[in-house]
Formats: sequence, C-alpha cells, structure tokens
Amino acid sequence: MAFTPISSLIGVNLNAASATQDFALGSVCTGSDGTIWQYVNAATAVSAFQVVAISTSGTMGKCSIADAVAGMQLAVAQAAFSGSQYGWVPIHGTGGPTTTLRAQYSAPTTQNVAVYIATSTGNLSTTASSATIVGVALQTATVTAALTAYAAIVSWPKCNFAGL
Repeated sequence: MAFTPISSLIGVNLNAASATQDFALGSVCTGSDGTIWQYVNAATAVSAFQVVAISTSGTMGKCSIADAVAGMQLAVAQAAFSGSQYGWVPIHGTGGPTTTLRAQYSAPTTQNVAVYIATSTGNLSTTASSATIVGVALQTATVTAALTAYAAIVSWPKCNFAGL
C-alpha cells in the first residue's frame, strides 16, 4: 500500500521520484503510520529498497561501506530513483497497518542477526564487514531469496562505530 504524507506540506508524494525539485533538500515530512521522511536528490540511480547514504548537502546514493563508516545519514529508499531525481526516503518508521517499509538483503537470513552493508553496494548482508548497520531490522522471520525486499523496521539507521 502507498505511503501517505500527514504533515502540512502541500504536494508531497512519498511514493515516487521526480525530475523537479519541489522542496528544500533535507526537508522532513511525517508520513502514515508514524514514518518520518527526508527530501533528497539522487546523485546516481538507486533501486527501490536499497540502503542509501545522505550527504549533508542532501544528495544521496547507494550506501557503500565507506559511506557508512564515514558516518553519513542512512535511509532505505522505498522508490527507485534515476540519477538527478528528487524524492523522499524514510529515516524512521516501523510501518504499520496500512504501510510496510522494506529493505533489500543480498542473501538469505533470519531475524535477530547483525546486518552490514554488503559488498554489492546498497544491500544489507549478514556477512561481516567494517560497516555494522544499526537501525534496520528484519520484521519477518526469514529472508529466503537473495536481492529481495523484506518488511523492515527503519529507525534512524547508521553505522555502529566501535566504542559507540
């Protein structure tokens, strides 16, 4: 089901990217089921459900291990973006009765295991790397297929640095 904005911003479409910039980069919008979204500009093409890294200038791209370790703001795109398109990515929310956030995993996995940024940039993995991701959790019991999107909780995702 589609995500619905519930903030007072006029013209928000949380479900698709656009070639036109309609809002200031970094703007935040509250969405259905307690989700919170940030307005971004895609530096490169991003597939729906991939983890993205957002720069302080508001541009985003598929998250790499280097992006995560550098401390960039992370999100999980719910729509596909072509390079240079504008749109909204969720930075917080569990989804709810009418909407479900999704994240893409690079291999089968189960709940309650550590997740990392995969070597295939933008995907989550259970293979250890230097970029342990916190704030993204699998809602379903099992991921059964690689590169498939599964229901996820997205709560202020970031890289878990040593010592934090």
